[in-house]
Amino acid sequence: MSLVEQIDRAIAGMGKFGRREAFAALQDVFARVKQQPALSEPELKRFFDMVTLVFLVYPRGMTIRISGPNTGCICEEKLEFNDVYEAALDRTMDFLTRNFLTHIDEYEPQQYLRAALRTLAKEYSRERAQRRESVPVDSFDETVEDEVVNPERDLAQEEAPAWLRAYDYVREDKPDGEIFHGWFVGNLARAELAAMYHKTPAQVNQAILRVARQNFEQGRLYPLVSSLVRLDENGDIFWLWLKGLTAQQIGEKVAKSHWVVYKRLETVRRKFARLRGLGRTGRRFGAWLCGVNPELIGQPDVRRVLERHGAELGLENSEFGTPTAEVSA
Repeated sequence: MSLVEQIDRAIAGMGKFGRREAFAALQDVFARVKQQPALSEPELKRFFDMVTLVFLVYPRGMTIRISGPNTGCICEEKLEFNDVYEAALDRTMDFLTRNFLTHIDEYEPQQYLRAALRTLAKEYSRERAQRRESVPVDSFDETVEDEVVNPERDLAQEEAPAWLRAYDYVREDKPDGEIFHGWFVGNLARAELAAMYHKTPAQVNQAILRVARQNFEQGRLYPLVSSLVRLDENGDIFWLWLKGLTAQQIGEKVAKSHWVVYKRLETVRRKFARLRGLGRTGRRFGAWLCGVNPELIGQPDVRRVLERHGAELGLENSEFGTPTAEVSA
């Protein structure tokens, strides 16, 4: 079995792994990488695809103990999944890729895992301190040996981050809730989710729509989610772009070049831009679509926009009840 095949098999099984299994799979692949006399570009890219996926999902909720001469004290950092986590992961992956050759020479598989977790915890602390502007960002030394606390603790038992308390039920509703959470909050494309959870694209879409309709924000955001889902890959591209990802980052997630991403973005923009041309009515429709004023679906002008433009936005008029008599007249 080639290295790429081994990595692809591990990635395909991620949806079934617990934290222990995911970390073990990464260590096995790293051991194989150390045995290779040289890595091709596809092998190197696939390896870091796996590292990124493992560290995006499995360290969430872990507690890392940080200690050393430059910290002033021993403290524990709990890795809650939020925008700080994502920024820390981005910086961690940059560090791991830049120092890859050194790590191959110096680390055994378990050491590599621990060093990567240590780096993630430090970057998380730095990013959080930077945003709070209360702790110097250079307060930790890269050479400090840290201890991982409770690495086998079940992620499902972790308390949701404070900023995500409104979405607790999304985490509890499995597997649909995990799929929805990964797409809506976790910046995962639906193709990535299908591979992680061994589901077809249609099954992923159904899971997302079920959660959005039944138990997410009392269904307020179902129209928006439905529109993005039914725009298919273009919906993923638009959603990831709205969340601040670059065209290059989006392209890596949907397996397209950044030029294709720009082209697809322009297509979706044109569809939504037509609402701006409708003036106040378009703004009211947008307020309903984004869940700001869900009661507006009962208004005749909003219904008319839904009837005329809903199909191109991935919305079916029949999903949202019978139009009012005034609209249908």
